[in-house]
Amino acid sequence: MFFDKAIKETGSGTSCFMSNVDESTEHPRRHFIPEWAEKRGVKQADIVREIGADKGAVYRWFAAGIIPTEKYLKPLADYLGAEEVVALFRHPDDDWLAKMFRDKTEEQKEAAIQMLTLFFKNTASASERTEPATNRKSRSS
Repeated sequence: MFFDKAIKETGSGTSCFMSNVDESTEHPRRHFIPEWAEKRGVKQADIVREIGADKGAVYRWFAAGIIPTEKYLKPLADYLGAEEVVALFRHPDDDWLAKMFRDKTEEQKEAAIQMLTLFFKNTASASERTEPATNRKSRSS
């Protein structure tokens, strides 16, 4: 149940797709449990103690990217402070964006995307205007 929802919501075209690629290998990430634990200051031993998982299993979640069984997903998400299980499949730094867009209409999402695209386009143009011409020439050659 949780597992199926998490996998379904982490496929391409979702809010967590951007962070679902390990830039060092360009392979899809399975989950972001180590990042959630680090952000919350939680060690593997804390997880073993708090949710009752086997220490070997927790090690595999961290070291090999193994996805926890359904039995542990909800308790783990709760312990790490994720609002929902699917959040473990996004980087914790991306979670605010997913929360912000969750209850918005398609129109609102599209308007926000257009606004951000315009903002970043204008920001890039402004930085080029303020950069000394000598830096622009050396960079373009």
